[in-house]
Amino acid sequence: MIFTGLSAIELQIHADAIRRMEKEQIFPCTFPEYLFLKQNIHFPKEMSFALQDLILNGNVDLAITNERKIQESMINLDNDPDIEFKKFLTQHSFPFSLKMQDFQIHERLWYFNI
Repeated sequence: MIFTGLSAIELQIHADAIRRMEKEQIFPCTFPEYLFLKQNIHFPKEMSFALQDLILNGNVDLAITNERKIQESMINLDNDPDIEFKKFLTQHSFPFSLKMQDFQIHERLWYFNI
């Protein structure tokens, strides 16, 4: 079971619940992780270095090369990239939700947040 919000905090108070539960934090995916898991789209491995080099040293060339690679891979998306990003932000940032329909995600999150 997944508990979020106040329901997770309230469990910390109840001694019976604490003895019987095993806690594990689940962190949301990043957008590149989401695209990899959902649609098998890979971001260039050197993207982090390219962004760091752009910010710290002003090297635009490597960043442009990586941006082009990302744009080429985004062509394979099932949806428009803006729609896919909105889906990621609003519903699919947690790995358990990747194979679920929108209404199932909302029901599950609502149930666990009561």
